[in-house]
Amino acid sequence: MTLTSHVKLTYFNFGTLGIGEPIKLLLQDSGTSHEYIRVEMDEWPKGKTEFIEKGLIFGTLPFVELDGKYLGGCIPLMRLLSKKLGGKYQGSTDEEEYLVDMVADFCIDWRGDVNRAMFSKDMREKYITEQKAQHQERFERAYGLNDGPYLLGQNISYADFVVYHNLVNDGQRTQGLEQYPNLAKFIKAFEERPNLKEYVATFPEIPAYVLVNQ
Repeated sequence: MTLTSHVKLTYFNFGTLGIGEPIKLLLQDSGTSHEYIRVEMDEWPKGKTEFIEKGLIFGTLPFVELDGKYLGGCIPLMRLLSKKLGGKYQGSTDEEEYLVDMVADFCIDWRGDVNRAMFSKDMREKYITEQKAQHQERFERAYGLNDGPYLLGQNISYADFVVYHNLVNDGQRTQGLEQYPNLAKFIKAFEERPNLKEYVATFPEIPAYVLVNQ
């Protein structure tokens, strides 16, 4: 099932680094008609009032315009889009839905540590020496629960788009996962998906906390 409505996704002009990207990946994979509108950070404070008046409750990015409504929040948006796609990216049981939601929510913690590493030298050192391995070990266990390559086994879920993007931000699209075979298998399968293969080939291969400090 695909969405019949055209979707407009808006986020900051951060290239492929920001939290608008997992939503973009889901839309791309599902074949949904969409456009990705990128705004500069200094433009948003002046422009967000208009969208708040249109119904964007918290006035934050990313948001999507769908059927005349303005909807925000990265993970909640992915859950909503999954439902509107007929449950395509959700679990088929309550337990599977729980697992997908849990993994997606723990990605927020992971992303928070990466973000702090991007802008603080001390936090970057802590992330590289301590936190990075902690996060990857957790997700390696999660991806070993089913007969992969995806979190739920053979069926991709919305959480997979978030996990993939976190691994990209860790600079581990193509290297560094030798001790995490489940994550390595996941990355390989994800990047071979027909609607994603060409797009993800443009993603950077070095960590986000290195890119922003070059």
